[in-house]
Amino acid sequence: MKKEFTEIIHTYLKKNDLQSVFKFIDKNIKSKSGKYNEFVNTNARYNDNKTSFLGNIIKYEDYLQENSKIRISILSLINSIEKKDLKKNISNLNTVLKQPSILVLSATEDNEEYMKEFFSLLDYKNVTVENINIQRTYENIDIIIFDNRDLKDCFKKENLEDIEERESKLIQSRIQRMEDIIKKGNEFFIHFGGRLYWINSQRDRFHSANYKFSLHARLSEMIDFINRYKT
Repeated sequence: MKKEFTEIIHTYLKKNDLQSVFKFIDKNIKSKSGKYNEFVNTNARYNDNKTSFLGNIIKYEDYLQENSKIRISILSLINSIEKKDLKKNISNLNTVLKQPSILVLSATEDNEEYMKEFFSLLDYKNVTVENINIQRTYENIDIIIFDNRDLKDCFKKENLEDIEERESKLIQSRIQRMEDIIKKGNEFFIHFGGRLYWINSQRDRFHSANYKFSLHARLSEMIDFINRYKT
């Protein structure tokens, strides 16, 4: 049992998937074990480090450095865990956390690169970043993120008349593109950007995020719902 537990942890660590490491340990370690408090403290360090980075409180280099220390703490913890600390049945890799497929649609190369970097620093899997104008099917996509950070704020439809014609046309064409895509039947969408009046009529299908911290929060909520709803 301890050998299987350790091998699965090492598999996650090789993928640099710390989120699944903590979920796996939490699922398999006894809460009354003497090692549980050590696990909780290490997990809290991981969450605090991620929150600090997403909130621009720490630099990327500091984020990576702390994550390296957390990996060492994890290895120390699993080496000290004994068979008596573990639950009777060990969960395998496929039963710990479902990773919904995420499609990010951006309009510029710079925004595509930004989103790729953003997701490369986090624990999300099955993420594809593409240009929004690419024609494709949307089967087997659980969450679509519309990266609309290039659009001008437009709180009301009548505000279209108050901004430059180029910006107004860009907003209207983006809305048309989003309407075409959501007709495909996907359930979960996120608007990532500033104020956009069209979103107000789509609240039953859309979440909104205006910063990377809130984007991470909205995604976490959606993934948690999908895991609970589909199981």
